[in-house]
Amino acid sequence: MKKNIYILFLFFSFLFSCSTQKLNNDAVTKKVKGTVSDDIGILPFVQILVINKNTTVRKTLTDWDGNFEMEVKKGEILETSCVGFYSEQIIITDSNEYKIKLKWNDGTSDKKRQRDLKRLARKNGGFYIVPD
Repeated sequence: MKKNIYILFLFFSFLFSCSTQKLNNDAVTKKVKGTVSDDIGILPFVQILVINKNTTVRKTLTDWDGNFEMEVKKGEILETSCVGFYSEQIIITDSNEYKIKLKWNDGTSDKKRQRDLKRLARKNGGFYIVPD
C-alpha cells in the first residue's frame, strides 16, 4: 500500500512540475546580420570589433563592406566602438538585420559647443559664424 502511494505521489509530482514549467523560447540563438557605418551611412567601418556584452566569448569583426554576422539570443546587447567615434549599443529584438551608425566624437561636449557658439554670437554682434 505504501508503495502504491509513493508511486502515485511521484507521478503527480512529475505532472505538476511539467505543467508549471515555463518554456523559454528566448533562449534560442539566432543568426543576425548587420552593418557598421558612420552616422550619415556613407562610410562603412572595416575590421571593427562587435562584442556581445552578455558573453565576451561571442565577438566578431566587420568585413570590408562593414558587414557582420553573429549568433545571439533575443535581449542580448551588442556593442561596437571605434577610435574617434562614440561607442554604440543595440539590444537584440525580433529583427535579423541591424544598422549600427557610429557618431563622430570630436572631443567636445554639447555644453561646450553651445557655450562657444554663444560667445561667438556676443562677439560678432548677435551673429555667429559656423565653423567649417
